[in-house]
Amino acid sequence: MPINIEEIECGELSNNNPFVSKYWAIIKSKNNWNPQAFIIYIDEFRYELLFLTKKIKSNYYLSYVPFAPLPIDSSPIYIILENLEEISIILSKKIPKNVFAIKFDLPFDYSNEMRPFILSKAFKNNKNSVQPTNTIYLNLDKGLDYILKNYRKRAKRNLNKNLNNVEVKIWENTGNTDELKAWYDIYRETGIKDGFSTRPYDYVFEILKCDNTKLILAIVDKKIVGGNIVMFGKSISVYLLGGSLKDCGYSVSYTLQDYSIKLSIKMNIKYYDLFGVGGKNSKHLKKLNLFKSSFGGTLINRVSTFDFVIHPFIYRLYKVAASLRYLFYRG
Repeated sequence: MPINIEEIECGELSNNNPFVSKYWAIIKSKNNWNPQAFIIYIDEFRYELLFLTKKIKSNYYLSYVPFAPLPIDSSPIYIILENLEEISIILSKKIPKNVFAIKFDLPFDYSNEMRPFILSKAFKNNKNSVQPTNTIYLNLDKGLDYILKNYRKRAKRNLNKNLNNVEVKIWENTGNTDELKAWYDIYRETGIKDGFSTRPYDYVFEILKCDNTKLILAIVDKKIVGGNIVMFGKSISVYLLGGSLKDCGYSVSYTLQDYSIKLSIKMNIKYYDLFGVGGKNSKHLKKLNLFKSSFGGTLINRVSTFDFVIHPFIYRLYKVAASLRYLFYRG
């Protein structure tokens, strides 16, 4: 199949998926990534990707493609997978010569059309994935009644208990950041207790400057007790991060997710992604899995992060340095 790749402005991306959007390009540019956007044409099919490049050492750079190449309209995802090696070769000729590798995180296939994908020898699989390899999503096209009916007992029980006791509001950036700081302290505390890494305050604040991102707060007795950050694309909304107090008398996370799901339906968004769960045999994420699966939905997975190597020698040095850094921080 003939393949043509054209560079476009980041503002021309469809924004169907918030990770492949002008907003994510802006966020990552604040963290020293240089964003580019491309459209890929394969016969009558079209795909888009956000391409991020960052200086690693001296004059060498690493590029990263988050959740892409992403189908536009109804283009089948398996076409892009069958041609990914050739696409990578073409892309490598359109980017600076000092990029030594392109790191890919493929998108989740919410349509369940993805065929088994086996990496060719041109790609190197990563030990640890940058993005989650498993997630639970809800198909919102089925309507609110169907979605609510398929909530499991755990979600229904907590939502009934929270009814009339937990207030929900969307934080508005009017210049006063007291509410944001109050929630951020809760989020950071949640990370310490639950054992996950939290994002710096400045990074979170930059995310919330984007028009497609909302901080949804839970309030009990006029006190902020939790909150979720959700990114809204045209077709997909994604629960990005959150945290809540465990000792406020209510499991407010259920009310926050319920609100986010209903808001996504009102916005005519097709899919709601709870973004990241453990695999079927993941014992340490059992509580997270129980919580996110309580809203019904479908469990799907994708391959882990992998690299297309352009300059093998520099890539090997990078991998050795990354391994040493991992051992150092692991202690």
